[in-house]
Amino acid sequence: MGHSHEHYGNMGGLGMGFILGAMVGIAIGMLYAPRAGIETRTMISDKADEVKEKVEEVVDTVKHKVSSLHSHSEEAAA
Repeated sequence: MGHSHEHYGNMGGLGMGFILGAMVGIAIGMLYAPRAGIETRTMISDKADEVKEKVEEVVDTVKHKVSSLHSHSEEAAA
């Protein structure tokens, strides 16, 4: 019960920051890899799709936690 709304919000921000950092790192790594241009662009596109899926998972998790926290706070107020 010691968790606040702020705590859960920070978790989502941390997760998003981690995913964004990973995406940038992957893109930079692929740009420096010795591959043909079309192959590199395809790899970047594939990785971007993977990151998009991960971001959607993090957003869903945060939404679920916020919803759960909101339900618990309503129950406590009743």
